[in-house]
Amino acid sequence: MRETLVKFEEFKDSLVGRIPKDWEVRKLTDIASYQNGKSFPSSDYSESGIPLLRPGNLPDDDFVLWDEAHTTYLPLKWAELAPDYIVLAEELVMNLTAQSLEDQFLGRVCMTPPDTFCLLNQRIARFRAKDCYLPFLFWALKGTYFRAQIDRIPQGTKVQHIYNSDLDAIILPMPKEQSEQRAIAEILFTLSALVRSQESLIVKLKQMKAGLLHDLLTRGLDENGELRDAIAHPEQFKDSPLGQIPKNWEVFKLSEIVPHAEYGISVSLDDEDGIPVLRMNNLKDGEVDLTDLKKSASSKAANLLLQPLDVLFNRTNSIEHVGRTAIWRGQIERASFASYLVRLLPDQSKLIPEYLNVWLNLPTTQLLIRRYATPGVHQVNINPTNLRKVLIALPQKTSEQQTIVERIAAHDTRIRAEEAYRDKLKLQKQGLMHDLLTGKVRVKGAKPVKEDTSQLAALTKA
Repeated sequence: MRETLVKFEEFKDSLVGRIPKDWEVRKLTDIASYQNGKSFPSSDYSESGIPLLRPGNLPDDDFVLWDEAHTTYLPLKWAELAPDYIVLAEELVMNLTAQSLEDQFLGRVCMTPPDTFCLLNQRIARFRAKDCYLPFLFWALKGTYFRAQIDRIPQGTKVQHIYNSDLDAIILPMPKEQSEQRAIAEILFTLSALVRSQESLIVKLKQMKAGLLHDLLTRGLDENGELRDAIAHPEQFKDSPLGQIPKNWEVFKLSEIVPHAEYGISVSLDDEDGIPVLRMNNLKDGEVDLTDLKKSASSKAANLLLQPLDVLFNRTNSIEHVGRTAIWRGQIERASFASYLVRLLPDQSKLIPEYLNVWLNLPTTQLLIRRYATPGVHQVNINPTNLRKVLIALPQKTSEQQTIVERIAAHDTRIRAEEAYRDKLKLQKQGLMHDLLTGKVRVKGAKPVKEDTSQLAALTKA
């Protein structure tokens, strides 16, 4: 970013509060025109043709998203029948409806990405600049001033909606000079690009983890800490009921190496004081999350305390949540666990708890154990007795198990570090976005707006 950010001290009072003296408050309809989409017949919806831009295509991000789950198509004839509703690249669109106001889906704005050619649904509005820099308007419509006005729109109890009269009443503070508008947009798009790049890296790391897990838990590590290779060294492998495994591995029924399974407590969890009692929602991605804890003052909680490296298995819930597993690492001094969780106690001379936790969280293992789920009235149940009928292949040496776990933990540490950096970038973007769009921080040395037809491309490359 070539501009210099500086604090600005001279403000004036306005309809939206204090703004810089050389800014102005403009009506949305004075700086941009808007057009509502068309209600196309649902009978014409198809799996190919021209994409129809609908609310589901507007994610909480900068650009319209075309994904399989939310994309509907219309026949090519509609391009000729409704040319006024064709949307092209680098256009600003807004969602006019939402099922609730709380999720801030109402009024969500996105830019259309390059090569866009689609049709506009009636629940979306398209904006075009009249007397402002369109990419700046995009950020202004994401800002606090716009959000505050949307939140004040009277809404019903069901579908929320922004009407034309609501848009006509919107006012926005903004720099008079489009060069400053451009500079603000450039900075914010640059920060957004950094966040997206970081998110892409995290996705790649998680994909790599899936491959790493498969390799480590089927091939293991040799005495040099290298993955065994069944093609180069077939003599290092043998056949088993679970397929080909390393020669120094064994196949067990889980009951042979997890001899004990202990149910949690069934008590009221509405006490403000007492011992924290872990529930299903506290088991996330193989670890215990302490952000939403309930407590119990019952003596039962005090008599059934968790010990570090206890493995907790969720035995009862909906089919997508039953089987959720996490390991307790003693994050707090005392904690117990609810009755629909089961504590699995492995024979640690054969199976270390961390390895059990990793194995139970494998997608393939989750599918396997859900075959034992028995239906209830509103949920399913996996009996620990049935769970321990499942076969598991693992290294005979717990030292190899430990090395495998450490490799996975190192990869998880990298992912968490990248997620923390992404979250830091998001906070920086959020704070700077507020400061720039309120004039609390100004951009000095802004360059004139370029006369080109690809404003957004110029900004994202800046």
